[in-house]
Amino acid sequence: MTEDRFKFRFFETYNNTMLDCDNYDIYELLEAGKPVMQCTGLKDKNGKLIYEGDIVKTFIDRDVVIGVITWDNKELRYYLNTTDYFKDKYVTDYEIWYTEYYEVIGNIYENKDLIEVEE
Repeated sequence: MTEDRFKFRFFETYNNTMLDCDNYDIYELLEAGKPVMQCTGLKDKNGKLIYEGDIVKTFIDRDVVIGVITWDNKELRYYLNTTDYFKDKYVTDYEIWYTEYYEVIGNIYENKDLIEVEE
């Protein structure tokens, strides 16, 4: 992984904007209840950095799969949390190995319509 792994962004709820944390104190943002997302250090097929909370599209066995990049505190790793449809067909913690097949299509704060997000 690259130095990108230590990049963060947050969602500003009062104006519905995603911002880089470069000019902000991450601990103050967390204390203020701002959703802070860490970069995985990986890039999608278009060269876009993949962050926790990103909604990505990929293919598994020729099926289009849309899921959310999620951090697992117990396993200390990122995984692709897939939609309910694929929970019956595939394991939900599909590993993030082949990012060249992933495409970031949104995130859980600005594009809730792309995936059913459990609150």
